[in-house]
Amino acid sequence: MEKIKIVSQCSSHQYDALGNIVTNWDNKKCAWIVVKNFENKEIDWWGNENDFPAGYTLADYEKQYPNWDKLPDIKVTWAWNTKETCIKAFGSPHSFGKPSNYWDLQRYPYTHEQSWGYLDYTKEQAIDLRSYANFDVYADGVTIEYNGEIIYKKG
Repeated sequence: MEKIKIVSQCSSHQYDALGNIVTNWDNKKCAWIVVKNFENKEIDWWGNENDFPAGYTLADYEKQYPNWDKLPDIKVTWAWNTKETCIKAFGSPHSFGKPSNYWDLQRYPYTHEQSWGYLDYTKEQAIDLRSYANFDVYADGVTIEYNGEIIYKKG
């Protein structure tokens, strides 16, 4: 059986060489889930030219994480109001491979959102996620939602 090789990905899908969607990103599960028509194929997650994150068939995921749907949905959104705070938080554009006018082209507030659906956290523990990756150090605003309820807001 020929292995399917993942050759590219975006924020929501992983693709094979023919441009077929092989997996979809699932925010609640925080995992790549193989689409139905590839569930019975062998996927080359790790190879000489392939270092994309591995995924699961839905059945394998549910076997490994049987209570996934009982865990809270946690979402943190950070906001930076100016180009200057973005530079403090993320650095000059060349440091992450972008053109020098990258921050000039962004809309402000500039936001980043991270979701966790796989953490068995209380509301109090979820509030600690505000400092994930130290994003809160220069953020002008931070909002934390727990199952859709805002439990923390700064700025």
